[in-house]
Amino acid sequence: MELDKKSIILEAVEQIITYKRFHEVKVEDIATKAGVGKGTIYRYFKDKDHLFFELAIYGFDPFTERLTEIVSSEKSFNERLTESAYHLESFFKKRHNTMRSFREHEERIMTLEPERKKIMSEKKESVDKQLTNLFSNGQNEGYITKSVSAEILAIMFIEQLIGRLHWPMRVEKPSVEEMLKLLINGIGI
Repeated sequence: MELDKKSIILEAVEQIITYKRFHEVKVEDIATKAGVGKGTIYRYFKDKDHLFFELAIYGFDPFTERLTEIVSSEKSFNERLTESAYHLESFFKKRHNTMRSFREHEERIMTLEPERKKIMSEKKESVDKQLTNLFSNGQNEGYITKSVSAEILAIMFIEQLIGRLHWPMRVEKPSVEEMLKLLINGIGI
C-alpha cells in the first residue's frame, strides 16, 4: 500500500510540473492532486527536495530493465537499435518536464546529500552501459565501424533522441529511422 501512495504522489507531481515550475509547486498542490493529506506526503518524503529527487529517479528501474531485455534479445542489431530508440524516446517524452525541472535544480539538489549524486550516477550509468553494449555488439557483428568507441556512439544516440524533444518547429522533425540512419551512416556521400 505504501508504494502505491508514494507512486500516486510522484505521478501527481509529474502532472503538476507540466504547467508549473517545480519551485512554484506547493505541497498543498501535490496533496490535492494526489488526493492525500499534506501529512501523507511528509510520511514518504522528508522535504520537497527529497520528493523532487525521488521524482527524478522514478521509473528508471523498469525502464532500464526493459532496455536490457531489448539489447540482449536475439533480434538483429538494426531491430534492437530501433526498438531501443523508441523505448528511450517514449521515456524521454513522458519524463520531459521532470528532466527539464531536474536540470534546472540538479546542482542544488545533488549537493544536499552526497548519496543522491551516487544514486543518480548509477541510474545514468546503467543506461549508458546498456547502450554501450548495444553499439559494441553492433561493432562486433560488423554492422557499424569500430573507428568510434561504442561509448561515444551511445552518448551521441541519447543526445540525438533528447534533441528530437527540442526540435525547432520551423523545420520538420526527422523520424527516428532518419535519425538512426544519420547516426549509423554519417553525413558523407
